[in-house]
Amino acid sequence: MTARNRTGFSLVELLVAMALSLVLTGLAAPYFPALYQQYQLSRAASQVGGDMMRLRALAVGQSSSCRMVFDEGSYQVQVYQGGGFVNDGAPIALPRGAHFPNVPEPLTFSAIGVMPNPATLTVAAGSISRSVLVNELGKVTVQ
Repeated sequence: MTARNRTGFSLVELLVAMALSLVLTGLAAPYFPALYQQYQLSRAASQVGGDMMRLRALAVGQSSSCRMVFDEGSYQVQVYQGGGFVNDGAPIALPRGAHFPNVPEPLTFSAIGVMPNPATLTVAAGSISRSVLVNELGKVTVQ
């Protein structure tokens, strides 16, 4: 008798591996919506924080006051020109499922990139929320 070199997996081994992966996926499936909600919330808070940093840079770069005006599910960047604030682009929507539970007052950066008062923005998705903090000097922190 000659010995054969066997490579690969048998059908039984493949079926056992597939069954185990299906069982593990079934056990993890109830957690997927909560994980997706966490992801959307993190994404929304990071988006708002990043846009606040860009707004501050825009105010300093243009030597003009700039502000962010909020709606429940979006926000608008405005620049001070000719005696009043004008929209700078289209409104920016939050990721699906995220919103501002308490619509904040507009946040304004002066021409030197500072704010008169610190601000806290709350972004929520479902029952969870995150905060975006802006101090008087314009430092933005996402918590």
